[in-house]
Amino acid sequence: MDVVYLAALAALFGLVVAFAKGCARLTGGRA
Repeated sequence: MDVVYLAALAALFGLVVAFAKGCARLTGGRA
């Protein structure tokens, strides 16, 4: 695999995790 592809995939995954945590905090639930 290309290094750029892996970096983009890792960044996207991190963004999804951060978004999930943000939603969990807003709803007051656990993710």
